[in-house]
Amino acid sequence: MTTEPMKRVLNETLSSLNLRNQPPVQALKVAFMSAIGILLLLSLSTHVILKKQIEDNESSARMVNTSSYLRTGSQRAALLARNLVTTSNLTERVSVRKEILLEVRRMEAAKNALLNGDVEMGIPARHSPEVNRLFHEAPVFLNRKIEKFLQEATALAYSLETELGPGNAHMKYLRKEASGDKFLADLDALVRQYQNESEARLARLQEYERLIVFSQILILILMAVFIFKPLVDRVGREIDALNSANDTLEQRVAERTAIAEQRATKLRESERLALLDPLTEVLNRRGLATVLAREAKSATEGGFCWVALLVDLDNFKTINDNFGHAVGDHVLKEVGRILKSSLRSGDIVTRIGGDEFLVLLPQTSSAFAVSFAEKIRLGIASTQIYASAFDRVPVSASLGLVAVSNPNVSVEDLLRSTHNALYRSKNAGKNRVSYEAAAS
Repeated sequence: MTTEPMKRVLNETLSSLNLRNQPPVQALKVAFMSAIGILLLLSLSTHVILKKQIEDNESSARMVNTSSYLRTGSQRAALLARNLVTTSNLTERVSVRKEILLEVRRMEAAKNALLNGDVEMGIPARHSPEVNRLFHEAPVFLNRKIEKFLQEATALAYSLETELGPGNAHMKYLRKEASGDKFLADLDALVRQYQNESEARLARLQEYERLIVFSQILILILMAVFIFKPLVDRVGREIDALNSANDTLEQRVAERTAIAEQRATKLRESERLALLDPLTEVLNRRGLATVLAREAKSATEGGFCWVALLVDLDNFKTINDNFGHAVGDHVLKEVGRILKSSLRSGDIVTRIGGDEFLVLLPQTSSAFAVSFAEKIRLGIASTQIYASAFDRVPVSASLGLVAVSNPNVSVEDLLRSTHNALYRSKNAGKNRVSYEAAAS
């Protein structure tokens, strides 16, 4: 219900309350029932408006997040384009090509959702004339620009190896658009438009709420002054209760709006944290299983030849017993830092549990893997951790290496194979590296 119709209903109802030509008792009854009817109508209107606004705000948040993804997606596509033409590793190029095509599909899905609506994403098919002008009319023609950007990204992903290089025209176009002011400004304008429309709808809701509150207060005052003077105090208490209810509803609208705007970000963050060990911030077992499943899919194209390295801290229980679990946690964090800082691009480190870490080295020779493991061992052994000013914590690790050639290897298979090599290091006196030739 818009503002003007609500004002007309209020004026007509107040006009109907002319009591001079009616009997006193009947006039009071008519006035009372009319006032109650108006209050019921206003309360119902409040409920309907709030429900609709909550739905609109959730939809608006999704549209803002989706339009924002077009901007971040273009930046990521441009970065992937640079990586594709600068890397000389064929396996990495295959992976980057796939990432570019995946980013193209995501941006295309986001654009189509904004233009045509998407039930699963909660984005309605309707959009405002201003959004339509940004997409389809001069001077922006954003739909054309996005389609052109996606076409250039797709063409780059399918370019021949001989065509890849700093002078590639598709790459130059992507870099120019993603770093230029015009394309990004147009995408920012789209995001701002969705934000402005959401804020405008919220402002209209607040206007309706103010009018409803004003109408309710006015009717209650009229009832108190001209109908039930003995009940003025009671009516005043009811007004306070209604005002408190309206404040609570406004707070609920604000909270739901904030939740809707943060939902996509929280979802992505929760998915990322579900794959990480919270203490060391490296992958957990679930994250490792996800990586292995992903690598198994691409094994037929790029080949599969890994070396798995199991790192187990020596005498870690003694560290916890002698120095406390807080120091033990600090040791684990430091070992995780050493492992992460030693990784190449594409290497993977996982905390299996307790004081065990598993490092996966793709496309790695056994000679390099042994040298890498020795570097890790020395780095851990030289770690300077003090429980107090003069009380250094002794830290060392035993390591087991094994070559992995089966793309369908499971986490349990990896641990079983690497534990055999690790036990050799433990039995040989700890703080050393042992190597197994191969594992299934």
